[in-house]
Amino acid sequence: QPQYIPYTVIEQVISIFAGTKGYLDDVSPENIPQFERGMLEYFNGAGKEVKEELTKLKDIDKAMEQKLGDAIKAFKAGFKVK
Repeated sequence: QPQYIPYTVIEQVISIFAGTKGYLDDVSPENIPQFERGMLEYFNGAGKEVKEELTKLKDIDKAMEQKLGDAIKAFKAGFKVK
């Protein structure tokens, strides 16, 4: 996360989830900051329902894991390096 611009706990959870579940494995290291920013923007827009559900649930059960994974895959399908 950028200095002096802290992510919320939920944004941190989403970022850590993406990294630990292998969704960043094929993203070039120099593109990871751009990918992360875009992914978190996605969760404030098209993926907002998943983020809101995670915020209420405060847990990643099997169903939430599937929803997060599907949302990250959907974002990743349209991700373009700028």
